[in-house]
Amino acid sequence: MRDLQNAEKWAESRLKLDKFVDKLRPLEAYLDGRDYLSDGATIGWSDLRYIFLVGFADMFSRVCDPEGAAYVQSQCPRVKAWVERCAKDPVVLEARCGLDFDPRRPANCAAMQKMVGKYFRHQADLLPAYVDEVLAPYDAFAAGSAPLLCFEDVDVHLFAGGLRLGDELVESCIFSDNVYAACVQAGWKLKRHWIDLEDKPQWFLDLVAKNEAKAETPCALVKKADGSAEFVIDTTKLLERLAPSTGEGFPVADADVMPGLMMPWFAYQASLPVLVRDVRDATKASAKEDKLNAFLERLKLLDAYLQDHDYLSGGSAPGWSDWRFIFLAGITVMMTRNFDPPGANKIEEQCPKVIRWIDRMTRDPIFLRTREGVAYDPRAPQNALSMRHLVHKYFKHQKDLVPTWVDEVLAPFDAAAAAAKQKAAAPATTGDAIAQSGLAKKELATFCL
Repeated sequence: MRDLQNAEKWAESRLKLDKFVDKLRPLEAYLDGRDYLSDGATIGWSDLRYIFLVGFADMFSRVCDPEGAAYVQSQCPRVKAWVERCAKDPVVLEARCGLDFDPRRPANCAAMQKMVGKYFRHQADLLPAYVDEVLAPYDAFAAGSAPLLCFEDVDVHLFAGGLRLGDELVESCIFSDNVYAACVQAGWKLKRHWIDLEDKPQWFLDLVAKNEAKAETPCALVKKADGSAEFVIDTTKLLERLAPSTGEGFPVADADVMPGLMMPWFAYQASLPVLVRDVRDATKASAKEDKLNAFLERLKLLDAYLQDHDYLSGGSAPGWSDWRFIFLAGITVMMTRNFDPPGANKIEEQCPKVIRWIDRMTRDPIFLRTREGVAYDPRAPQNALSMRHLVHKYFKHQKDLVPTWVDEVLAPFDAAAAAAKQKAAAPATTGDAIAQSGLAKKELATFCL
């Protein structure tokens, strides 16, 4: 601030700006009646000698000295127009990897940051705050602490719930699936990032804390018109923002999460008897049947609609209403078949259209893309993992209901995960590294040669 109020320093700065403008005036004069310095109708050798420096200098000035940039452009309007023409030329775009001189582009922000850091360190405060904001995802990625959350070729970064299967994360969140499928169908350029539901990474916790949100999935960073990001959380809010209902097909309230199915199924699943005495208890058996019937009543609404339709969208292909139901309906029917076969038979008898609809949906390309090619085969490792996770998290009293083959299917993946965890926890070699490695100095020198 004191420099701005120092008339001597300000006058010196403007004098140097005039010297720079004097260097541009020959270009300004030459461009009188010409589009390019090549003297032709297209860009040429002379243009390429100047455009990269002049274009960058103009961009840099617009960011660090807007008043000075406006002065330069007022004195050299033909140079300004020439820079804009050259920035669109295929040769210039190829040379700059497709970049024009938009100061908010990450590569340009990085170049300006480097320029200040290397040559004008005393002017670091002249760089606007958005430079650090634009580069923050790249800095975190370079540090190895986060995925690259930029918007070069992406409209939406969706953070979806996953579980660790061996040494990789796989899909395991019906709410995230709903949003992903609807967004794919809506045409968004989408990148999905798996968040380990049992061990959420620190970068994700930092992201949600920064946005004063709960560490839940799904949530997303959505590209705004100005290139910045909007953080959105909650299934219904994401759908409203990215893939709102058109009102066609089976009627679903926009604000209804997994419409009407989630809580009846939870109540039914939780009522399943585990011990022999529970199975023989008439009161508990009756309560279980009542809760199964309550779940069935919700499924019957879908079954009635599917009497005259192949899909809940009302059309010849899956749509918004299908994505709202399929991921919950599919996994609940699969679990019922394995935890309560008589209950599953009742569902299949009373809701046959729903069963056939689930089968159709599992062959749809968007469904398969969403669930990474996995339908509802209970012995598929991803499904076995989801069933075990649901029981361990929500129905701990029913551990004995989990079929023994679930652990058998998951055993090799559990072993791989344990080995990876043990390796990650191993202490780094410290102290006399050569001695600890077992290599003598002479051997190490020979090896290095």
